[in-house]
Amino acid sequence: MFPSLLTNLHNLHDYLAVVLAGSGFSFRAHGPPGTVRFFFTCDPENVRHIFTTNCPNYPNGAEFAAIFDIMDGALFTLDGEPWRRPRAKIQSVLSSPRLVARMAACCRDMLEKNLLPRFTDAASTGILFDMQELMARFMFDLTATTLIGVDPGLMSADMPHMSGCAFG
Repeated sequence: MFPSLLTNLHNLHDYLAVVLAGSGFSFRAHGPPGTVRFFFTCDPENVRHIFTTNCPNYPNGAEFAAIFDIMDGALFTLDGEPWRRPRAKIQSVLSSPRLVARMAACCRDMLEKNLLPRFTDAASTGILFDMQELMARFMFDLTATTLIGVDPGLMSADMPHMSGCAFG
């Protein structure tokens, strides 16, 4: 597995998609003996099991917290009981019918007014664009508009520079 992974680093996403599809959507990979082991999955049941149903069995650990704890004890790096209460609060907020309806309306509006016209223009003129940058702009605008009610306008016609954003 490891040699073929190295051979396909230039095409990693496509390679992993083929491997996942051919292995029943989950597989284990091992690095050189005594080093790293990975478990890859895209099976929705496995993902649900790891992140919600049985989350306490998959602690992040101290090394993960040291690397990713940029907000001192944020939800992403907490384990066990300290993780449970904030997660329940966030889950109740994010699943409220009002917020879900607002997010859906915002997403539909931004798709119709910003993203689809940009795709149409690119297709008709043959102009190349950076899909990753475009999606980052779309997600930033969508998140800001939904959560704080302000459209930063990163998807506007002049596509302003993103240096002040988390994605820039």
